[in-house]
This record gives sequence, structure tokens and C-alpha cells, in this order.
Amino acid sequence: MSSDVTSERIRRASRKLFAKRGVNGVSVREVVAEAGARNNGSIHYYFGSKDALVKELVMEGARAIDEYRREALDALENGVAAPDLRAIMAILVDSMVNEADERLDGYARFMAGVRLNQRHLANNPLEGRWSVGTRRCYAHLGRLLPGFSEAALLQRFTISQAHIVAALAERDAIQDLAAQHDATPEIRESAAWWGSRLAIDDVIDTAVALMVTPARPGAVLSRTGLAAAARARTGDAQ
Repeated sequence: MSSDVTSERIRRASRKLFAKRGVNGVSVREVVAEAGARNNGSIHYYFGSKDALVKELVMEGARAIDEYRREALDALENGVAAPDLRAIMAILVDSMVNEADERLDGYARFMAGVRLNQRHLANNPLEGRWSVGTRRCYAHLGRLLPGFSEAALLQRFTISQAHIVAALAERDAIQDLAAQHDATPEIRESAAWWGSRLAIDDVIDTAVALMVTPARPGAVLSRTGLAAAARARTGDAQ
């Protein structure tokens, strides 16, 4: 087995296992076994450490998402002078469910766990090399929501992104349950809905609602406070 093939198998196996059970719930030995690698030192050899592997998966997905968002925005902006809010939110959601890109298989569920339990390994979507598409979307949001202060816009964007990741993580989890031989009819019905375009549209619509609902007085954290929270959440990982 070539080194490139082994490395890719480890990526796929670890993303699958981490998505299902969380990073802390999976041992290095289990990843190696799932990948079909022969040496328990494979992760150290190819990635340096388990944390480095997690970071690699985070950035691999971030790159896939950024590529989608940039291409989708190019197409949208070439056809429409001033895209509307739903079109921008649709790009933010659809970029995470691009089933044609293997790098995103189980990614939302994986990232939901990383953001909760390995914050120092998560990425800030508005910073770093693979954030160009997200920053372009964010610039459109600023244009479309002129009544929001800079801090209010950032806070709502942060909340909407958390909602999108959580909803798509639920989608991944339900579809995984439905694939099991003992899945109930109710689980299969739920998975069928989550696999439909209707479900994705519902995620987009609710994300739009999160962005446009007026902020209550005193509800907005200062931009400095938001930035500090982001640093604590991501450890400035890029």
C-alpha cells in the first residue's frame, strides 16, 4: 500500500469514527484498524499526533467548503448584481452538504464534536487561509443587514453558523442510524426527510430567520468580547 493511499485511508477512517463517537471516544489503535493499516504508529508517521490528524481533518473540510463558497459566489455575483439574503445563506449551508466532495462526508457531525470538546483544534470561519468564501458571504450580510451594528452582525452570524452545523450534524447522525439493520420505521422516515432538499431548505430558512430577527436591547456582546470568545473557542487555530 502506497504512503498516499495509507494517509488517505487514515483520513477517511478517522473522520468516520470521530464523527460517530467523538475524538475522545476513538483510540489511535481503532483508527488504524478501521483504515486497514498495519502499523499502530501510522498516525504518528503520517500526521505527527492524534491532535495533528484532527487539525488536518478540520482544515481539509474547511478547504472544501471554501472552494465551494468561492465558486458559488462567483456564479451568483456574475448573474445577480445584489444577491439576496437567502441566496447567501443557501451558499453557507449547501457548501457543507456537497455530497460530491468526499472530504465533507460526516464533516458537520465531526465538527460539532470538535467545537464542543477540542476547541483549540477548531478553525475560525472568518480567519485563516480557507476563509475567503466565508468572508465574502459575510460582506454580503453586512450589505443586506445595514441596521445591525458590526458587533450584532458578528454575533448573529456566529449563532447562525452554530445552528447550521448542529442541524447538519443531526442530519448525519440520523442517516447513520437509518443505515443500521435494526433501524425503526420512524428512524428511516426521519432519515428520508433529512436526505431531502426540503430539509436543507428548512435549515436555510431557519438560518435566515436567525439573521433577520431584531436584537433585543442589551443582547449584543461587544465586538471585543466576541473576539475573545472566538479565540477561546478556537485557540486561534487557522
